[in-house]
Amino acid sequence: MVAFLRALRLLSLVAWMGGIVFFGAIAAPAIFSPQVLEMTQGNTRIPGIIVGLCLTRLHWVGLGCGVVLALTTVLLYQRSHRYRLQMLAIVSLTALMLCLTMYIGFHIMPLMEHDRQLVGGDFTNLPLTNPERADFDRLHQVSTRLEQIVLFCALGVTLAMASEDLPQDRAV
Repeated sequence: MVAFLRALRLLSLVAWMGGIVFFGAIAAPAIFSPQVLEMTQGNTRIPGIIVGLCLTRLHWVGLGCGVVLALTTVLLYQRSHRYRLQMLAIVSLTALMLCLTMYIGFHIMPLMEHDRQLVGGDFTNLPLTNPERADFDRLHQVSTRLEQIVLFCALGVTLAMASEDLPQDRAV
């Protein structure tokens, strides 16, 4: 049972972190690549919709993975009094990751979508001083920074998990 919980916990962390890295390093740059913008004649409406859909799904995956990560950590540590601080660190970082993911997904993204709809979905030809574009750009920066914090917290969880010394033979 311990091996199953450890594997499930690791899989949830890998899926969440991997999704964030894949989205930020591969998906978003590809969706807004010159080749795609050439196909859309420079219009960012369709790429913006695709990115929004991908982010929404990424956030749902993150929320599911975060719950699994927290629950499996608590189950693995429930009978150990020796490693409570380590469990608290992992669960606290996971809780922060979940809170930030919910804030981005349920607060920031709807505001960004509202700005995008107000301008017809495309910011390409709008001046930087346009209020909706300025607000969208500000929210985008906040969202990106918060997502980076989620990723750094996940790295912290990874380090804490790597230093674990949980007994292999105890029943959970």
